[in-house]
Amino acid sequence: MASMDSGMNMTQRDQRERRDHRDQRDGGGQRRGRSDQPSSQSRSGGDRLMKQANTDTAGVKGTGTVSDPIADMLTRIRNAAEARHANVKVPVSKIKREIAKILHEEGYIRGFQLVGKGQSLRIRLKYNANREPVLRGLKRVSKPGRRVYVQKDKLPRVFGGLGVAIVTTSQGIMTAREARRRGIGGEVIGYIW
Repeated sequence: MASMDSGMNMTQRDQRERRDHRDQRDGGGQRRGRSDQPSSQSRSGGDRLMKQANTDTAGVKGTGTVSDPIADMLTRIRNAAEARHANVKVPVSKIKREIAKILHEEGYIRGFQLVGKGQSLRIRLKYNANREPVLRGLKRVSKPGRRVYVQKDKLPRVFGGLGVAIVTTSQGIMTAREARRRGIGGEVIGYIW
């Protein structure tokens, strides 16, 4: 095999090794077409390996992109509260600062501050006397793939008013209660209870 590989570059050699490994795993089926070009199966196998490699760095700072940063923020807060962490750091943006401000005003968190030259937002979580999180649940409603807009008379009430709906309007981000008072509708970001 060494004599056959001497004229191949590293990528071709890797493709051949993956193809041989896959053929052995799948029972050694016959390949069709030209032998010097990878089949669609071997390309998808390579893609599968690349996807696996990319997921290995998902938790590392500074790698990858997040398709829904608000959902990421809510998930980080939810996970930190369930794990009984004192605080949680999230990448900062204007909308995330406004959401943290609403959480603080409504009494769900102890506070928040900018850290790391203004690149992160540290949210201090709030617990009751039994060390249970004050924040019981967070739910993202309007998502990048499915936006949810409501008119002023259809603004949601979370658990009959015990929770809070966060809405982004033409006048800024606010609770549904405030939007109802001002008589404006908007996009429902999420529910908090």
